[in-house]
Amino acid sequence: MCQGCGKGCMVIEAAYTDGRSVRYKPLHWWPVPGAAHLDPAVPENVAGAYDEGVRCLAVQAPRAAAVMFRSMLAFIVADKGSEQARQKRGLKARLEQMAREGTLHPSLASWAATIKDLGNGGAHPDELPEPTQAEAEEMGRLCRRVIDLVYETDARIQRARNPEPSPPEQPYEPPARSGGDFSMGSVGR
Repeated sequence: MCQGCGKGCMVIEAAYTDGRSVRYKPLHWWPVPGAAHLDPAVPENVAGAYDEGVRCLAVQAPRAAAVMFRSMLAFIVADKGSEQARQKRGLKARLEQMAREGTLHPSLASWAATIKDLGNGGAHPDELPEPTQAEAEEMGRLCRRVIDLVYETDARIQRARNPEPSPPEQPYEPPARSGGDFSMGSVGR
């Protein structure tokens, strides 16, 4: 049982024995560690890029993870950025515009710049240093916080302010009897 979502999970393990006892070493998990069930308020493309980045981390592919996390930022700009921000050339300029407008909190803009820079290293390894596994893992943690602060926190607040009304409770009515023979003797006749 996954401790994060409460749903089922799968672990592939290697068994080691010394002839008297067996020890197990986990090799792979599904869902992968770090995967999270995102709020429905998170757009599909943002959630998909984040999810793919987390899966890349699980298979030790830090460049691919960095590129996906950078893509997630681009999707956030497309969704939350003003027309002026979306018109800017380059992700850095778009993020800076969002910070100037207050669409992106200055501390988030700083995180986003870090994610973008490391993502550029994943996309352009011939020009920039490639991100390490540790750096890509930190990017994943930062991205998760960005998603929470940009989408999920506001969605939770809105739901708390405007809870959906519960349907009225209906009194229990037993099902009507049809008058048929329900004794065990009629089975198989």
